[in-house]
Amino acid sequence: MFIKEGLIWMLIVVLTSDPVYGEFSMVQMLKCIKSRLDLNNEEEKCPFLKIKMIHSNWKQINCENCQYYFQCISNYEAVYGCQNSETNKIATTIISDCSVWAGSSPITDQGRAAESLGRNGGNCAAKYLCDSNCNYNPQDNTCTSSNCYVDV
Repeated sequence: MFIKEGLIWMLIVVLTSDPVYGEFSMVQMLKCIKSRLDLNNEEEKCPFLKIKMIHSNWKQINCENCQYYFQCISNYEAVYGCQNSETNKIATTIISDCSVWAGSSPITDQGRAAESLGRNGGNCAAKYLCDSNCNYNPQDNTCTSSNCYVDV
């Protein structure tokens, strides 16, 4: 139990220093996650770390019109970038629900659809990049209109 408590508080300290989330909502989100997941279990911890990493990158890149892409790809990576297990899918859903509950991440029906597409192995890039006016290039981590330029 001490190790689990230590991990949670270490994550609170690390994550609340990140401007992606406000301190209060991150603490509330982690309390929610802690009550529903065992972050010492790799199948439950891996999705949390993947989502956090991708959302931090999204905020750092600050690429317009890319919210749904990053919601989709974070859920995709939280499942398929981890162990690709049912536990990963459940943990990813719990993390999303806790984030919404804590007010860390406002969600729309489109956002839920993006998360579901990712969790279920859909093609996030095809659905949410250039066709959605998101100029992010995941290959080189850039955001520029030339990423979607098509020579006709």
